Amino acid sequence: MAKKQNTKQTTDQLPLVAVDMGSQSFKFAAAEQTDSSYPCTLRILAVEKSDKYSGVVHKGVIKNTTNASYRLRESLLLIGNRLGRARADELPTAFTLYGGKSMRAVDITAKRSQGTYMPVSQKKIDEMREECFLKAAKLSAGMTGLDARLYSLSLDNTEYSSLPANARATHIEARFSTFYGMDELKDKVQGTFDRAGKSIEKAFARPEALLEALATEEDELAGVCIIDMGAETTTISIYKNGRYLTCRTLPFGGSTITADIEQLGIPTDRAEKLKLKYGNAVAPTTEQDGTVRIPARNEGEKDVFVKLSFLSKIITSRLNELMAPIFRELQRYEDEIATVYLTGGASMMQGMVGYVQQHTKLRVAYGSHAEWLAEGTPDALKSPEYSALIGALLLGAKYRKNNPGKTVGDTPIKKGFLERIGDLFTPPAN
Repeated sequence: MAKKQNTKQTTDQLPLVAVDMGSQSFKFAAAEQTDSSYPCTLRILAVEKSDKYSGVVHKGVIKNTTNASYRLRESLLLIGNRLGRARADELPTAFTLYGGKSMRAVDITAKRSQGTYMPVSQKKIDEMREECFLKAAKLSAGMTGLDARLYSLSLDNTEYSSLPANARATHIEARFSTFYGMDELKDKVQGTFDRAGKSIEKAFARPEALLEALATEEDELAGVCIIDMGAETTTISIYKNGRYLTCRTLPFGGSTITADIEQLGIPTDRAEKLKLKYGNAVAPTTEQDGTVRIPARNEGEKDVFVKLSFLSKIITSRLNELMAPIFRELQRYEDEIATVYLTGGASMMQGMVGYVQQHTKLRVAYGSHAEWLAEGTPDALKSPEYSALIGALLLGAKYRKNNPGKTVGDTPIKKGFLERIGDLFTPPAN
């Protein structure tokens, strides 16, 4: 009698799929590696950007898991269709990111005594990493561990930066840079995937994804600061020689500046376009100054005229207030940093590199993930707003290399066929 074959699907059979859930848009991408090694470049197979249902995410925290799950399921269906997969179930899993207000990084040490001199497995190190999550949750009420990076390992008092091959020891001491934040940061992401009937293959702290996408090995050794400017949050993370020196997420972003510009009597969408097209974080010279006319939309309204110098003043006044904590962190760790990278959608405003450069002696530049993208990738995908998404794909590729042949887990919610079809075609109420 023929042996029954195992028909369970493994993650190796699926494309790399990543989701970046932000306050202004959800971004999705499917990719494949150009070869089986790591690191290697990514060939982007499909991209989806969804800006439906504003208010689903507030300052990095999902507030409405029903609408978020609909957006997730709908966009994965579109991605699947572009890949030639007719059913949404054929993209059952995705990598995603944790990040938002309250997120920080702290050093946590886990210790083990094995009793006798015996092998030290990767499974043992992973268990110690989980212990760090539990310790992080005890730092403050309502907090939970999100992600952890091993930066130092002591095996019977001999130091290593990572687990060596064929390691053996009696006493193990592992030190991790551990990301933690409010329970909501993790619970709401998990709830969104559960409601969508999808699985999280692996979730990463957002600064980890950005470090993977933007920093070179030289940057990591010399010290690198990444300032991630989103619509409603701004995160500063400083990394050197294997560990995070600091990570802080502050509850402000580009939408705060947009709201200030709205006070000129301009609708939100036009204020955002005005900020990105004509706004500048560095004041224009007399020769560069001019006036922008915003035509009235409705009968009875008047056109609005804005001088570029006044627009710049609105922007810099708010930036000076919002960026003060960021600059204090930069000053505090200035001797540990060689380069500052700007990234995120809000960093694309004109003059941002020059503005930050005015407040530090360090080299400031836009971070670029372009080197990880295969030749022929559209330029739009090289924008800073996609850096975290590309970083999640890269970390996902590394995760699969270290965890080959994992089977796709059962979807968390079991629904009947008719109920699932109804979910797909009936959008939730706002």
